[in-house]
Parts: sequence; structure tokens; C-alpha cells
Amino acid sequence: MPVLQCRSSQLMKRLGKQYTAHEFTDLCFEFGIELDEVTSEREMRERELGDKVKTMSEEARDQWKKELSEEEIYKIDLPANRYDLLCLEGLTTALQVFRGIIQPPVYEHSCPPQHTMTVCPSILPIRPYIVCAILRGITFTQESYDSFIDLQEKLHHNIARKRTLVSVGTHDLSTVKGPFTYEATPKEQIDFLPLAHNGKGNLVGPNIEEYYKNDTHIGKYVPLISGRDNFPAVYDSNRTLMSLPPIINSDHSKISLDTKDVFIEATATDYNKANIVLGMIVAAFSEYTSTPFKIEPVTVNYPEKLDWLPDKSIVTPKLDTKQFIVKVDYINKSIGINITPEEICELLRKMLHTATISEDKQSVVVEVPITRADILHDADIMEDVAIAYGYNKLLEDAVPPKTLSYGKQQPHEHLKHLVRTELGLAGYTEMLTFSLCSHAEATTMCRREYPGGIVTIGKPKTKEFEVCRPSLLPGTLKTLAHMKDKPLPIQLFEVTDVVLKDPEHRIGCRNEPHVCAARIATDSTGFENIHGTFELMMARLGIKPRSDKFPDGYYYEAGNDDGAFYPKWQVDLYCFKKKVGSMGVIHPLVLKAFGITNPTSYLEYNLEPFV
Repeated sequence: MPVLQCRSSQLMKRLGKQYTAHEFTDLCFEFGIELDEVTSEREMRERELGDKVKTMSEEARDQWKKELSEEEIYKIDLPANRYDLLCLEGLTTALQVFRGIIQPPVYEHSCPPQHTMTVCPSILPIRPYIVCAILRGITFTQESYDSFIDLQEKLHHNIARKRTLVSVGTHDLSTVKGPFTYEATPKEQIDFLPLAHNGKGNLVGPNIEEYYKNDTHIGKYVPLISGRDNFPAVYDSNRTLMSLPPIINSDHSKISLDTKDVFIEATATDYNKANIVLGMIVAAFSEYTSTPFKIEPVTVNYPEKLDWLPDKSIVTPKLDTKQFIVKVDYINKSIGINITPEEICELLRKMLHTATISEDKQSVVVEVPITRADILHDADIMEDVAIAYGYNKLLEDAVPPKTLSYGKQQPHEHLKHLVRTELGLAGYTEMLTFSLCSHAEATTMCRREYPGGIVTIGKPKTKEFEVCRPSLLPGTLKTLAHMKDKPLPIQLFEVTDVVLKDPEHRIGCRNEPHVCAARIATDSTGFENIHGTFELMMARLGIKPRSDKFPDGYYYEAGNDDGAFYPKWQVDLYCFKKKVGSMGVIHPLVLKAFGITNPTSYLEYNLEPFV
């Protein structure tokens, strides 16, 4: 879980009340977060040094004790998806709204766009998306400046996945001149002074990778540009290089305590994540601008309409709220309480939402602000109502069930557990893959077609998750592709559900429990191992080979219609007189599509008939 570390004096000042550690712990619990530890700079340093403190001279010990403060520092554990709480500004605003001290902030554009960012075609194959915003008339203190920088780093490590998805650059607008351009520049043409490089001269493109590869802070991001002939770059109208995403910004446009207008750009491979990151930054720090919570937008012009973009020309940041219409009955029944729509609206306000009652009085219309990117479903709204209502109070007010029952594993889950145990004992390692994948991974890359169609996600947020997996094969091959550095052979398995279209089902699709096993090696295809694994599982399930005595037993038939397998190296699996799965050697073209270089055998069958 992410941890926010803040000085108690700053925290209490922003909260407008002096809490004891115990009182603040209670407030955190009510809000759904946790005060993990109360410490100080000196205490943390002593723990870091450990036994070395005993060997230090008294003079040296006194010296570093003088340099380190004994002021209390609160370490607060935060939910991983609450990006708005990753800085002191966001946390205290949320707590103040929760306590009813202030109203939820309303974020708006301060004026029509005054600046443009032009995206050049050359950058599209590398890092195609960019979103921008301007904070005008901002006033930094040392504390707010440090928090501004720290939030960017937390977002880089959290939602931005160590800058692979999003990288943020911030610039003093008074040092640059629009319009701006975002392009891929041949590295031989790059010659600039990076941030914190004063006195060492300019860096040129071919030397950038070598210079930063051993840097403790920047080094981990160098692989993102390694081996490229062209580097992503942001320029102003004077062709001044402003940043080299996702590595470092230019010293020319660096911000300082004296900066009044901050230009923010976030380059990305994921458009949705870029909007979230930019939204979190401007929402948290727009309170310091000359007109609080007003953000100046920027027009971003693309050479063509890319996937996920509403148009070729977009205005960022996106400050629109998301609307959810949630049934009052659903909220009450899910939580186990009975409150009115008016009470629900008031509770949602405590969680930063704006809520009104629908015309039929049966639902609440919830406007979710940009800070609550974690709200994806009606269930998230229901959870916020439960938090605002109070978990402790739920124990007092929840309606008890009218019947008494005892918990027990469902037959499906019990069988899955037994199968997992047997495969683990057989030398396989369990994997846990995503239930969603891209359409290409499920079809083209696996050389498979689904005439009945695949269950697709409406308005997917990312290309990586477009459809519900119709098979466990894409997730298995992606896992094997990420294990290239592991010693061979590798044997993996998974027991979980796939989602299949079913016109006869009440919702048009159904879950089906599947078992898969894969083996990758260097010396052979490993088909005999997979074959043996299937027969082992049949024996453990008490299923015998088909015979006159056991007509419902398992048997094989040659298969040659599954493009995922090599021709004549595949068989269909039958049991109870119907097909339950298939196994074979994965086709080389499928392996190539997923970046796998060693022969791989694969088994997958439906567990439903064996329940």
C-alpha cells in the first residue's frame, strides 16, 4: 500500500484542529485509511543506522542529532487506488469534506485555451499521447513545493507503473514560449542541459543512456528509451528542448519557489492513465493558484484521431464529472441498512461526490469528480455510502438475517481447490492472470476465431483490456513471455473461469471453469508431459479410459482445426461422450506473436462436467 509521510504540524494546520495520535487514528479508521506509525526524522535515522550508532563518536552522534528534527511524522497507509490522497493537500481536503468542514471543491477551466501542443506523426509509434494544463498565479511555499514534487514521484511509481505508462514534466511557463510541439527527435540532434546538471555542461543524445544508466534515481527509467534511434522530446516555439520524457526535464524550464505559472505536460502510452495523473496534480495544487480550483486548459492537436481519443483536437485537462445512477434499494440492501435518498446524498457528499435524487425517488444521481478515479461501478458508490455511514455504526444498525445458515464451499470451488492441490503436487506452479485481455491476444495472436463472438467491454479504458478472456491461453502465454530469464523447464497451471457468449443465458453470457497447464523447455516439446498430466488428473477425478465397461470414460480424437496448435500435434479431449478440451504443441507463429522462443505444450479443459 502507498504510504503518505507528513509532519504533524503541517497536517494539523491544514485540518484546523490539533489531534492527538489516538484521535487521528480514529479519524483515519472512520475514513477508511490507517495511521501506520508516528515517528520522527531522528528516530528513522537511528533505525537506519542500527548498531552503527554505538560505534559513532559522541561528537558525530550529537552532530547528526542536531541536524535531524524530533517533530512527529505521521505515516499513513492509503488504498492503492486512491491517487487523490497521495499528497498532503489531497488527503486534508478529503478529510475536511468528510468532517463537514468544507464543501467538495468544484474544478473548472479558468478560460478558453491560450496555448496549443502539436503532436507530430514521428512520435506516434513510440509514446503517442500527451495531455497538458497550466496552473496560473500559483504561490509555492517550501512545504507545498516539496509536496508538488513528491506527488509526481508517487504517481510515477503507482498508476504510471514507473513511468512506463505516464511521465510528468513541469515547467516554469515564463521561461518558455508557446505553441509547443511533441515529437520524436533523432538522438544525434539532442543537445541540452538536463535538470540538476549545472556545471557539468550539456548532454548530447548518444551519451544520455550511458550517463544515466547508473544513476540511482534516473537509471531505472533508461531502459524505456534504450536502443531507440529517436527520443521523445517536447519543444517550445523557439525550439528550446523542455523535456526528454520519460527520463528528465530541461534545466532551462525548471520550476522553483518563485515560479508563478506552471506548465504541466504528461506524455503517455495510455491515454486514460495520462488524464488521471494530470487530473490528480491539478486538482491537488489548484488551491494555490490566484483563483482556487481554476485550471487553464491547453489544446492538444494530433495528426490523426488515435484510439481512445474523442477527436483529433482535444482540450485538456478533462475536468468533467462522471455520472452514476444508483438504485436506493441496491445501496440499502447491499449494506444492510435502511436510510432515505436524502441521507444517501448527504453521505456521498462527505466522500467528495455531488448527489441528487432522481425524479422517481428510487435512485440517486451521483456526479463523481476527477479526483475519484477509483469509482468505476455502482458497487464503489455503495461502498462510499458504507464508509460515510460508519463501519462501527453498521454493527449497531445493520438488519440481521432472518435465517441462520452455515458457510460451506460451493461444489465448483471445492473441486477447483482439489485440482490446484494435485497440479501443485505434480510439479506445476500456479499463476494468476487477468480475466480481461485485448481482442488481438484472444484472436489474431492465438490464431483462433470465435464464430459465436467474444464478450467485449463497452468503452474500455485501455487496449490491454478489451474483452473477457474466452480461453486461458492468452494469459498463459503472456506469463511465459515474462519469464524469459527463468531457468527451463517451466511448468505453469491455472484453475479459473473463462467467459463465453451464450444466447440462452439470461444475461447473454456465462462463466465456465477451466483448467490449463503449460510446459516450456529447450530439449523437447514436452507434449508427453502434458499428456501425462491430463491422465493424472483424470485418475485423481476417478475417471477411467473409455471402454465397454466405462462408456462415459475419457478418450482422445485427432484434432486439426485449432490454429493455436501445430498441425497434427493436437488432440481433442472427450469425456462423458462430449468434448471437454484440447491439448497440443503451440504453433510457432503463436509463440512468435507473444515473444516466446522455446517449444511449448499446452492443455486446457472444461472442469464443469466433473463437478
